[in-house]
Amino acid sequence: MNIMTDINKKKLKYSLWSLAYLGLTAIIVVSATSIFNNYYYESVYVSGSSMQPTFDGDGASKSLGSDYGIVDKSRGAKNTIRRYQIVTTYYPSDVGSDGKVRDDATYNIKRVLVKPGETFKVENNDLYIYNHHTKSWGEKLDMPFERNLETIVRNVSQTTLKNNEYFLAGDNWAHSSDSFSVGPINYDLLVGVVAKMQGKCTIRDGKVVEKAPYEARYFLGVDY
Repeated sequence: MNIMTDINKKKLKYSLWSLAYLGLTAIIVVSATSIFNNYYYESVYVSGSSMQPTFDGDGASKSLGSDYGIVDKSRGAKNTIRRYQIVTTYYPSDVGSDGKVRDDATYNIKRVLVKPGETFKVENNDLYIYNHHTKSWGEKLDMPFERNLETIVRNVSQTTLKNNEYFLAGDNWAHSSDSFSVGPINYDLLVGVVAKMQGKCTIRDGKVVEKAPYEARYFLGVDY
């Protein structure tokens, strides 16, 4: 009888330790996930018209006029950027004399047109990438957005990007300050990759004061 009691006590003790271990593991996983999300993911809202029609940025002028969403700032996301993904970035003019981004600098939301090391040209708003294997220009690339061709024409002569440079542009070429005007953007200035847009918001004095979620639109990992 005593032997059975000891065995039952040991089983109970083992079960309690197992439950405690599982509980501790769950707490660690939840905490790690929360820390990861808070560190690598950041909320962002759109201001201005440079990304129309993909994103709206009129939240400061009319109620619920700006899109808002999430940016993935992890190194993994930035190291696997694909053409036509949308990124947030600083510009060279945002960097002070000390080599650091100024505290008052704000993100720019743009689309990646050309990746590091590529040779490209833009002729009458059409993008061409040079194929170094065939030593020829490929067919013009289809753009996954609309451009107002009546108000502006973009041309870039043959250019080869460095291995840490990206050529970025807003979807609304007629109203966008981007690589067409400021030049290629260095990898170190990239903040993150837009993962999803999840609603509309109103902006007052640079702050979000009202939100209205919609069905999320995902962009991370999309290869147009």
